[in-house]
Amino acid sequence: MISKFGFIAGFIKQAEKIRPRVEVVIKDKSGRILLGEAAGDYGKFYKFPGGGIEQGESTIEAGKRETQEETGKNIGNIKPLPVEPMLLINPNNPQQGSKTYYVQGDLRGGRRSKLYGADEDIIKRLQFFDPYTAARLMLMQQIGTPFEEAAKRRADAIRKAT
Repeated sequence: MISKFGFIAGFIKQAEKIRPRVEVVIKDKSGRILLGEAAGDYGKFYKFPGGGIEQGESTIEAGKRETQEETGKNIGNIKPLPVEPMLLINPNNPQQGSKTYYVQGDLRGGRRSKLYGADEDIIKRLQFFDPYTAARLMLMQQIGTPFEEAAKRRADAIRKAT
């Protein structure tokens, strides 16, 4: 069955530059999920700590590095989430896209005693949200975009896996 966003699958063969990424799902002791409030070309949005996986780096190593860079904290008990990687092709440039892998872990001590957005050009604030609110915040930014259906699947899969 081809969804209304099935056209994305046709671009996979055309895409020349698929950048591997990692997103880190971090929960506190009460089960709330950490999101960063960020600003970009399309306004305010929420994201997990994460970013590009560098050459020769594993998803676990990238997850540790990105957590340190974006929160100022270390991460422990890090492991892959049993969620399929999310492939997105840029609808404005089908030659580019990303494949996002998901890991989860617990925050540990780090350079600062409080959470902060280390990359202040991107992350303005870090905050824990209950799983329902976190999924809703991340999904709301996708509504009306070609990624809406994929975002719904991602939110459901992550909520079930954590």
